[in-house]
Amino acid sequence: MNAKSIFSACTCTEPSTNRRRGRPPPIDPGERKDLILDAMERVLTQKGLRGATMAAIACEARMSKRTIYEVFGDREALFTACVRRRRADFMKPIEGDDCDLPLEERLCKLLRPRGKEQTTPACVLRAVIAEAPDQPEMARSFLREGPMAIQDAITEELDRAVSRGEIRIQDTKEAARFLSSLVFSNPIEKLVAPELLEQTEAQIEARVRRGVKIFLGGIEAAGA
Repeated sequence: MNAKSIFSACTCTEPSTNRRRGRPPPIDPGERKDLILDAMERVLTQKGLRGATMAAIACEARMSKRTIYEVFGDREALFTACVRRRRADFMKPIEGDDCDLPLEERLCKLLRPRGKEQTTPACVLRAVIAEAPDQPEMARSFLREGPMAIQDAITEELDRAVSRGEIRIQDTKEAARFLSSLVFSNPIEKLVAPELLEQTEAQIEARVRRGVKIFLGGIEAAGA
């Protein structure tokens, strides 16, 4: 069942024939959080930011609004968590023994996708752009937790490399923006013709490696 049919079937009250007597079985806090985030993504896909009200999300998640507020506090916190989870799906921080890998390998590992979805889905991008004038706080949250957070992670790794003498870069933040543009697809292309950007996981990984090589070669050639 796709997101549209799921949303269409959602009602705030279940038919009496499907109701169970007594309290429903308890849900693990982590599972409850994931269910709410899943519901948020489905509502966002169908109704955009304006339609992603706490009431609509609670209805889709089959939970009360009180439960949603208990877990996330407010709608902006919920949206922020949604974007943060999406980012975590394709970016893994460099930790442990991986910190001792060569810089090229560290950058590839940092930016290597975990699945076929490397960036934010087109439906979410479209909703954020279309409704940014009316929902500026949500747009800023998306920018902060999405593209800017990715660039911050790259900057941190470049700063580590500079401190170790692995590379010379005067402005690591600007360099991180440049590397990001090499590795990730153009958001305009994703919005206008997402079908043209369909790639396998292997193809996306090859793009990451190619982008990192071009970046490092250019930085070295330019002498920082």
